[in-house]
Amino acid sequence: MKKPFQLLFIPVFSCALLLAGCNDKKDESITKYKYEIEEAVSDETFSSVIEGELVPVEIKFGMGGESGYEQFSTKDPEMISAYIEALRAVRIKKVITDEEDMFLVNDGIEDYSFIMEDGTKTGFGTDLSTYIMDRENNKQYVLDNTDELDKLNDKIRGRADS
Repeated sequence: MKKPFQLLFIPVFSCALLLAGCNDKKDESITKYKYEIEEAVSDETFSSVIEGELVPVEIKFGMGGESGYEQFSTKDPEMISAYIEALRAVRIKKVITDEEDMFLVNDGIEDYSFIMEDGTKTGFGTDLSTYIMDRENNKQYVLDNTDELDKLNDKIRGRADS
């Protein structure tokens, strides 16, 4: 016959292990941010823009690298709204933490700046509009669903095929 201690130990131990798994950091990002892009761009002002609390009066898009850099700007409210909607739709496909697996480029850098009426600025940069590097936490975010963002980048650059 089993002792009462043994009968209680297994269910209590199993329950403790189950509860410990509920504090998994992978689930934290799902509930911490309203939009996935906020996980990759961890800036309060950026989050306020994406969540609609702040409205930029200008967006600057820059691109290039070692072979040169170009910057474009818009103050068109419809285009600014379209950029914000496109960023809200971006998904994180994968998070890379092993430096050997990270993808870095010298050309193909794309920068986004959001300027508020009071002069406050926020922004972020990508590699090939697909990768965001978080050097502070040694992570690289692989983005997905960036087609609308790419179309807006063509449009701000004045490309006819946009």
